[in-house]
Amino acid sequence: MIRIIFLVAGIVAGIHVYTYGRWLKQQGNIPGAILAFIFAALAAVLPAWDMLTQ
Repeated sequence: MIRIIFLVAGIVAGIHVYTYGRWLKQQGNIPGAILAFIFAALAAVLPAWDMLTQ
């Protein structure tokens, strides 16, 4: 059950960081946007990877 909670929290955090990355890109901060997109992907993928490997 806790893994599902972590998965949902990771997806929500990933969406939040992705929208922040889009805002950074619109403001002209491309390196910051790329880093935010990487963090968004990690926030969404790592909990899913943990669920699949257990």
